[in-house]
Amino acid sequence: MKRGAVLCTVADHNLPDAGGGMCCYGAAAHGPGHCTCWRPVYDLEQQPIRPGPMPDRARMCGDCAFRSDSPEKLGQPGRAHSGEGELDELVFGCGVFACHRGMRRVLRYEHPSGAVIDAAPGDYDPPIVDGVAYCADGTPAGKCAGQRIERITRGRRAARATS
Repeated sequence: MKRGAVLCTVADHNLPDAGGGMCCYGAAAHGPGHCTCWRPVYDLEQQPIRPGPMPDRARMCGDCAFRSDSPEKLGQPGRAHSGEGELDELVFGCGVFACHRGMRRVLRYEHPSGAVIDAAPGDYDPPIVDGVAYCADGTPAGKCAGQRIERITRGRRAARATS
């Protein structure tokens, strides 16, 4: 399973030993946390990719990771980028952060043995092609307005502090 820059994956979960330790090479050689048999079940069906530029979002989403009361800023477990300093890395350490609006989300993971585990609330898993994340309808995801606002705000604070 391909891991996106802004996403959780089944590898982030504490996986049960669903296949008796021998369902695949990963589990047999490295333990249940490396099982490759788990398959995601999505909330939306992915449509064919329609390449294009990532549009700018005009406003922060109501549940944007960069809002002061977001689960990510509050450090809630099970959320991508909720660890200490991880949102800071997104503000200054990466290029463009994709907004999750319209992306497919993993609801649960299923193992051929019949085992099922629920996905984390923010377990978005869009296809990523040439560094661009795509929404479930096949269009490019928008650029996160929260990241842009955070960069501008912090840049202004830094400029005031040095003047």
